[in-house]
Amino acid sequence: MIYKNDQIRLTGGSDKSAKLPAPIQPVKDSAHTILMHCLENLFNSCDDLFFDLSSRATSNSEQNLYFESMRELRIKKAGALSNFCQQLGADFGSLTQKHPQTKPQETLESSRTDNLSLVQDDDIERDVAINSMVSKARTNNQEPLYHLQTRFDFLIKQQTINADNNPLDPQQLCNNFALACELFDIHIKAKIIIYKQFDRLVVGQLGKVYATANDLLINEGVMPKISRSVHKSNSTPTPAKPAPDQAATSASPAELSAQFSELSNLLASIRQQGAIQAPGYSQYATNPGAVMNSNELLNALSHIQLEQAPISSASAANNLHMFIDLILSKSNPSTPQAVKQTDEDTINLVAMFFDFILDDQNLPSAFQALISRLQIPVLKVALKDRSFFQNAGHPARKLINTIASTALGWEAESLDKDKFYQMVSKIIQDIIENYSQDESIFSSKLSALDQAVKQYQHRQALIEKRTKQAAQGKAITHAAKDLTQKTILDILKKATLPIEISQFLIEYWQPFMVFTFIKYGKDSPEWLDATQLIHDLLWACQAQQEAKSIARLEKIKPVLMTRIEKGLTNTINDDEERLHLCQNIHQVIHQLQNNKAELTIRPISPTQAQKLGHTPGGGSKNWKEMTGLERQKAQHQALTYEFIKEAESLALNSWLDYNIISEQKHVRCKLSARIEANDHYIFVNRFGFKVLEKTRKDFAYDLQQKRAKPLESTPLFDRAFNNITDNLRNLGQPDTQPTH
Repeated sequence: MIYKNDQIRLTGGSDKSAKLPAPIQPVKDSAHTILMHCLENLFNSCDDLFFDLSSRATSNSEQNLYFESMRELRIKKAGALSNFCQQLGADFGSLTQKHPQTKPQETLESSRTDNLSLVQDDDIERDVAINSMVSKARTNNQEPLYHLQTRFDFLIKQQTINADNNPLDPQQLCNNFALACELFDIHIKAKIIIYKQFDRLVVGQLGKVYATANDLLINEGVMPKISRSVHKSNSTPTPAKPAPDQAATSASPAELSAQFSELSNLLASIRQQGAIQAPGYSQYATNPGAVMNSNELLNALSHIQLEQAPISSASAANNLHMFIDLILSKSNPSTPQAVKQTDEDTINLVAMFFDFILDDQNLPSAFQALISRLQIPVLKVALKDRSFFQNAGHPARKLINTIASTALGWEAESLDKDKFYQMVSKIIQDIIENYSQDESIFSSKLSALDQAVKQYQHRQALIEKRTKQAAQGKAITHAAKDLTQKTILDILKKATLPIEISQFLIEYWQPFMVFTFIKYGKDSPEWLDATQLIHDLLWACQAQQEAKSIARLEKIKPVLMTRIEKGLTNTINDDEERLHLCQNIHQVIHQLQNNKAELTIRPISPTQAQKLGHTPGGGSKNWKEMTGLERQKAQHQALTYEFIKEAESLALNSWLDYNIISEQKHVRCKLSARIEANDHYIFVNRFGFKVLEKTRKDFAYDLQQKRAKPLESTPLFDRAFNNITDNLRNLGQPDTQPTH
């Protein structure tokens, strides 16, 4: 029983008086609660962001722009939230109307026509931002969104529920927000920032909205399981009609996977529109010759598979269509044979997949060529098993995904000496030579690859761990040295001392303070005592006139010398050297109190200051006076908030293609660690060895200059078929071109 409560189904009535089915009301309420919470976070975040941007602004006009935007948001935030809330309620109310009200998109379009010449550029920027959000949200939430739409359609009889009228579809929600933002009288630059925050903090949380909505409906007994044949709640179950091009084939809808069915339907739609110029697309079902059955096609592919020549990275190409043309025209070149429509769709989808691989900049060219050798084996698998396009656990898919993910950090080296490349090459060659019908070969090769990758990753993890530990140790040492030098320099700048005392502090006490910082930390009693000793020593070096001061000096001198000797035991192993230093200090203090003239008393010298990290001639320069390196460092101060946040938010273990300008080369490296002690980012190669170390600002600057480009780590098959699906959808729309 699909629906457990017949009494809560929709009944007749006027459009205006019809109420939402009982199961939809809690969906509406939960969506409202989640979205309002996300929007509150959004506006709070934007308030902080505009304040930060105004403080970082490089001009008065830019500062005013962000400050006025912050003020506008604070004043009108409540109105925008109310508008969004009202439109969300209206969209749910439209579900029960035969003639729904005007959509937000239509409202936006009508509002812009009044002053088109004035706001056309702003509208374009807004539309680009909204379309990007909608596309990403639909891709990321494809399955739960489809299930929710199907359940809504089951419950509502007044109209068919689709992406255009589903109140929780990303398009409706993004348009509602854009309409609410029309309330803000702010520059488009600020508005785009708000849209980006909406994408991150609201659209990024839609998965929770859909998951909660589906759970609520399932708990009410609304279609606990989604089947391919969906019917309205007041109709008799009937099988779904096949698409026009599918009707002539022998495959039933139940035999096709969800993803393959969607892709086939998109291909069918493109054929109907005559838009068959899609890259990687060829028509075979309309060939004039007899139809070749699937088994005959598979056998012919097996023969060609064994005759394949190895493909080099320089000449890697998608030869699948060439192979198919050769097979179909072999018996009669003037009248090539045809194939079934489902076979044609499969051939084209596999061809598009390998086109994507050869265009994918995330994959090194050497591995593009290797994986491209699997064109025929993959096509054979897909022809025999339509669920291949949906089955993420298929060994062939997992094998290719594993090769691609492991090769992400690979760099061009000597192929003959690279063990990983040679292993993958042998695996692929074995598949080409031995795969005929038994698909277990993919499982066995995947198992062997997984085992090798596991060992490789274990070694890499050990090396990377040591690399991070070394970087952290270096950072702590550097921080300890910087703080110690600054502490001693700040004290000595204000003092006039015998040269023996200042030299002792710089040469001998400085290493001890560095040691204390590293071992105990800057907030420890040990560090505070080491710092206090400098003040105590400086006081002891002052000529004392009062009786109380002289008595105090005589009392603390032994304790002071004991503290010095104890501290030096951590950095000087030679007992005689330590004793000699302590005796010298004691003698200097004694001479000072007795006004011995042979002591040289002076402020800290420039040479001593340099030993404490002071750079002579430091100070601000104008742009013309700066060197090229100084100008580059100055540019870091002008980094936009966006790239600083991108550097901070990049996930650890993300791979990047890094252009090292100083060495004129590109490297593939992984963000291994962020070292808090010095705000440095550590990047390692695929073996775990450090290849780069950057400050946060340097890294953000490289991101801004496109020198550091994050690589996509999503499984190759998922990225490929999301791309193919998007391209096919775009082809079905007028005046659009496929993306790559």
